[in-house]
Amino acid sequence: MDKGEKGGWVNSAFAKWFANFDEDTLRPFLIRNYTLQAVETMDALNAIITKNFDDKEPDDVAQQLD
Repeated sequence: MDKGEKGGWVNSAFAKWFANFDEDTLRPFLIRNYTLQAVETMDALNAIITKNFDDKEPDDVAQQLD
């Protein structure tokens, strides 16, 4: 550390250890079942769920869901 530079939580040994632990251990454990195909499927499902449908035309809604 330079003479005028202050240390802090971001520069602490714990923060560096936790960043490495998060990248190498925690994230792979928590998201081990995710694949690119699963992410794309969830994105498509989310787009359908958040889309505004016109209830007056139920046939159009069925076509959009397919």
